[in-house]
Amino acid sequence: MIYHFAPPNLISAFVYLELTIATIAILVYFLFRGPNAYKNLKQWNEDYLAQAYILVFDTTIPKGDTTGEKILNLARAIFPELRSGYTPIDATIYSRIKLYLKRKFGKSEQIIISESMDYKISPEYSVDLALSTPEGYFIVKDFKDKVVTFEELKHLVNILSRKFRTIPHKTNIFRVICITKGYDESILNMETLEKLMTKELKANFKIDLILEEKVGYSVIWIS
Repeated sequence: MIYHFAPPNLISAFVYLELTIATIAILVYFLFRGPNAYKNLKQWNEDYLAQAYILVFDTTIPKGDTTGEKILNLARAIFPELRSGYTPIDATIYSRIKLYLKRKFGKSEQIIISESMDYKISPEYSVDLALSTPEGYFIVKDFKDKVVTFEELKHLVNILSRKFRTIPHKTNIFRVICITKGYDESILNMETLEKLMTKELKANFKIDLILEEKVGYSVIWIS
């Protein structure tokens, strides 16, 4: 019996051709299906965030002595970025080592949180919490008994944008949560709220609106 073997160069050519076809097929798939898959994934993440936000804030009795502590304790159940052991997925080796050394030899978590309370933006303006995280500052602003208007929100955005600006049109802010016992009717109107928050407020960071109830909180808007 005589066996005929293909020359090595011919075998390599076949393998190369198969790999090329497979690579092109994958690229074509992601070219046409990738954007749609990403859009679906983004929508799923937004839906999950909204459900988790409402579940935690609307049904959990907050723990803490101050508004900053209460909101931070609730938000940690939603955002892993606020937990002490969090490390960004895309963090470089240098960043991971830096975070490890900071947690190992730096200030304790309790001291860091304590120093982040009643954060002075200026002599005339402060927020209840401005906690530095690997993803940017987590900020809590309690307006207390003030009926918050849209102009008040714009004023807050302008102050924070100046204070935490890193490069033009970018700020080092992870998320801002506003709390008050009352919002202006224009904000509570669901027909105009989305337009106000997405088009007219012009915040280049995420800002959420929370209403303080007699017991706990309720969610008004989630960025």
